Amino acid sequence: MVYGNQELVDSYFAALYNLPVWGIENTHGSALILNFGTPTLEIREPILRAEKNVVSNSMLHRRRVSVVGEFTILIEMCDWVLNTDNYDLATSSSQKEEIHTALAELNGQKLVSFSINCSHLSSNFNFDLKARKRHPGTSRA
Repeated sequence: MVYGNQELVDSYFAALYNLPVWGIENTHGSALILNFGTPTLEIREPILRAEKNVVSNSMLHRRRVSVVGEFTILIEMCDWVLNTDNYDLATSSSQKEEIHTALAELNGQKLVSFSINCSHLSSNFNFDLKARKRHPGTSRA
């Protein structure tokens, strides 16, 4: 529950409610990308630069093709727990394999609600097949 205005939060998330999440990625550390809505193919053409950085140039010189959602949520720099039926599937500090398995469980589930508790710096994403992604947060001193 938002301490302030759940209606405001719902107005921002209304377009996502009842859409399945897909293409979930654990990109780096605890960072997660969640896609919702119509998929779109994004194509970034190669960028040619005269830099001497071999790694940078090899990445830029490639054509990058990716599928992104109409809506994308990036969650980063926070602790999170993914659970279902009060059983923790993975946390932000779990091994990559465990996170991958947990995200596969979440994939395809529909977002039914989102809430935030500003005084505890925590939030909850609730999905239709009982998956729940929460950010435990901390109490403010």
